[in-house]
Amino acid sequence: MPKATYPIVFMQSDDLDTWTAYIPDVVILAQGKTLEEAYSEAEDSLKKFIQLSNKHNTYVPEASKLDEIAKKWGTYKLSLITANF
Repeated sequence: MPKATYPIVFMQSDDLDTWTAYIPDVVILAQGKTLEEAYSEAEDSLKKFIQLSNKHNTYVPEASKLDEIAKKWGTYKLSLITANF
């Protein structure tokens, strides 16, 4: 099964009620009440993005290295996200 792995940035809202997950390379934003929920929503969105891009033969950007993302987003929680498609 093909898969894609991208760096992901997590930001918690000021009121600590929600988390936002951001995948900069593909400009995907997802939210959840918990970090896990935001991750899951981002994972689903990434999977759908790649499936649609492949279906319509459009460009899927290569993933940045995590240290490159850390230079810009290093004050936030960083991780990697993998979507099987």
